[in-house]
Amino acid sequence: MDNAIEYEYAVSTVSTHGESYLSFEFVTDTPLPMSETALTLFDVEGPNSHLAGFDFSLAGEHGGGSGNGADGVVDPTVVGHTADIRVRFDAGGVPWLETMRGDVHVQDYGTFLDDEGELYFAGCSWAPEFGWSESGVLELITGHIYVVEIYNEPNAGDVHYAKLGVVDVDQQAGSVRIMWAYQLVNGLPELSAPDPRDRDGGEQQAIRL
Repeated sequence: MDNAIEYEYAVSTVSTHGESYLSFEFVTDTPLPMSETALTLFDVEGPNSHLAGFDFSLAGEHGGGSGNGADGVVDPTVVGHTADIRVRFDAGGVPWLETMRGDVHVQDYGTFLDDEGELYFAGCSWAPEFGWSESGVLELITGHIYVVEIYNEPNAGDVHYAKLGVVDVDQQAGSVRIMWAYQLVNGLPELSAPDPRDRDGGEQQAIRL
């Protein structure tokens, strides 16, 4: 399936007596690009400040296949950068997410962990309508998922939704490893994405704390 293309499905049953008619109800789904492996963002005040910013739409254009590569990672310190968010560590070693423009909104959607205590990125499947941070600055906490609302062209009503989840934080290196997903379809708040662990038939349950 291709990203940003909506697919419609109908269901029939097959038995020794033949095949049934297609179901009257149909199901729609829209794949969206997401990271295949965690990527690393660094402290904007540290030696790797050029790797502190992230552009969701740029990452989405490449589909996330580059893993921990450069797709989506941008330098938020240069003039004309396209970063939506950046990472900053405070003096106490606490990482913070900062939005880079007034048309980028973010909220901490909570803790999502699987049975093994690891980030359950599929736990957040829909962007909420309300609850956005007024300051645009939130602490990055391991196991939390953050939802992002990005207005690219406010006058035209171009809004896209994204999410990122914190896999872990390395205070010594001044870095944060994240997973991300970006909805290419304008105005669609759906953020569900296939969990790679589900492909093996495993049953993982999200835990909301």
